Amino acid sequence: MLSAVSDVYDGQSLVSWSPDGLKVSCIAQNRLILRTHDSLDIVQVFNCADKVDRTEWSPDSEYILCQIGKRGVTEVWSASDSEWRCRIDEGLAGLARSRFAPSSREIVTVADFQVRIAVWCLVTACTRHLRSPKWSDRGMAFSNGEAYMAILTRKELRDGVAIFDVQTWEEVQSFALSTTDAADLAWSYRDSSLVVWETPLDCALHVYSLRGEMLHSVLPASEKLGIRTLKLAKEGLLAAVACYDETAKIVHSNTWKVLVELPHSDILRNDPSVKFFKEELRDGHAVNQHVYRHGGSAPSRPSAVEYVETELKGEAVTLPSIPKPETADKVGVSMAIFSEDGTFLATKNERHPCVVPMPAGSRDRIAACVLLDSIRNFCSRSTQE
Repeated sequence: MLSAVSDVYDGQSLVSWSPDGLKVSCIAQNRLILRTHDSLDIVQVFNCADKVDRTEWSPDSEYILCQIGKRGVTEVWSASDSEWRCRIDEGLAGLARSRFAPSSREIVTVADFQVRIAVWCLVTACTRHLRSPKWSDRGMAFSNGEAYMAILTRKELRDGVAIFDVQTWEEVQSFALSTTDAADLAWSYRDSSLVVWETPLDCALHVYSLRGEMLHSVLPASEKLGIRTLKLAKEGLLAAVACYDETAKIVHSNTWKVLVELPHSDILRNDPSVKFFKEELRDGHAVNQHVYRHGGSAPSRPSAVEYVETELKGEAVTLPSIPKPETADKVGVSMAIFSEDGTFLATKNERHPCVVPMPAGSRDRIAACVLLDSIRNFCSRSTQE
């Protein structure tokens, strides 16, 4: 675990691993850069039309899309053919979100103000328009078997779900929900049900059959702010429910019972079994090093940093934190990602923006990584090692 750490590459954002784990993409200004997974050598550089808002790899790792909301376009590039390029222009409808369909040869876009969903085929250049979704950046999920797409809808002040066949893009099922204000949805492990959770005002999670019957309801803490995000382990037995109350709840995906609650405290308790990694200034000024070691932030970014592994012996460690935030997007556990085998869980609590705690399937935290800068994103890499 973290036995080797690469050098720091400044000025690059939107870093993403390809699904096969062999390539890394990042954005530098308006350039898309592809690197190798081991040495991080540059293999491809593509110039985009404008500032890139987000990137996404195709499921087969052959293509990568760049969403450029300012111009309402999506540019698609090939990782193996530097001459191939595709440009999708939404025109007056604008572009709020774009993503790959499971086939890797189709792009699903959502227009501004959730006016419509469009499906663009990279092979035939055909376009299909679907009904309006409730949200542009969430509320859409593909089944694990890659046969169906489910979206949240809102009509006459009532939430609903529409399910489409991704081969024909025909609507095969739709039903109303009993939710107050549904925030997002996800497919269960065997695609036999849909998981829907409410917006922060209602801390509730509901499980529906594909015919619209409510099977389970999970109400972790009705008096607190609700669920921020939910992630299912790839093995399917566990789900991580990240909440606004700074906890991550591990739920069994068959019974939907809460197995354990993982709190995010300011203190990392004294435990020799916990691995503690901290990013240190390697060649910064002595004053900068002193300020950082005592809880402050370095006034300037050093040219090199290093990870230091520390055994927790004798005293607990106080994690760097920020004052009580004023906005909802800076509250609670905002990210939760399982490892490929579902053994470990990495989370990010917004009050500890520089810390990635990694608990196993129990209450115990087995590792924590503290960085110099706030964490924007992280992911689990597929590996055979």
